[in-house]
Amino acid sequence: MNSDFSIKGTMVDDVFVEYVRDIAPAGRALVFVHGGCHAGWCWQNYLSYFARRGWNCFALDWYGHGRSRPLAAEALARRSIADVVHEIHRAVELTGTVPILVGHSMGALATQCYAARHEVAGLVMLAPTAPQEVGNADVAIPVDPDTPWGPPPFEVSKQIFFAGFDEATARRFNALLGPESARAILEVTGRAGVPVSAGDVHAHTTTILVVAAENDVLTPPGVTARVADYYHAEYHLLAGHGHDGLLLGPHWREAAEIIAAFLER
Repeated sequence: MNSDFSIKGTMVDDVFVEYVRDIAPAGRALVFVHGGCHAGWCWQNYLSYFARRGWNCFALDWYGHGRSRPLAAEALARRSIADVVHEIHRAVELTGTVPILVGHSMGALATQCYAARHEVAGLVMLAPTAPQEVGNADVAIPVDPDTPWGPPPFEVSKQIFFAGFDEATARRFNALLGPESARAILEVTGRAGVPVSAGDVHAHTTTILVVAAENDVLTPPGVTARVADYYHAEYHLLAGHGHDGLLLGPHWREAAEIIAAFLER
């Protein structure tokens, strides 16, 4: 393995992908898929961590997020999480192999949609939102279906995303949040749903890990445990973490180490 690497970026069909490649055999590839209101920046810790452990790493931005193609407000508001399969496929093509997908929150649901249609080497889902067959928690977030949602005020985002973060760090990441599809919000707050067949996913992979956060108000343990049961996945619930704590909080490495051990098995 080459331990000297830099993180680069490229556009593939208007999808921005940050990557570290050619440090490991082509078959050792991870594709990271962010969640709602976020972009690839949320994987900053993971890209370096897993590259140093011998993985080629690719983190994409959804359309309308980060540095990928902007979307008009109406188009963004009506976009389903299932539509993100297109962006994932562009990143997968860049890997040149059949990778393991690593998704967070809504991004984990997008990876489920992808795996129901395409071969993947495995799924790692952090604080995953659930498919329609499992059901998500009812979260009372006001949504206008014709208008992009958020990003929320800092006091709200600190509670739902950055619980457990110090004030300065929470404000730094809060400034990076962007608006989200109203339809996507409805799909994950108990008012709509995205159907995904567990049988279709199992036809394309049998290697599945779910890592959840005890203090997560968006994807609480009752939801994530049901997702793990639905896919017969290995399940870990981390005490003291909130939604983004698995990626960016002071103890993110605890989740990363669980994932690394799972990948090496």
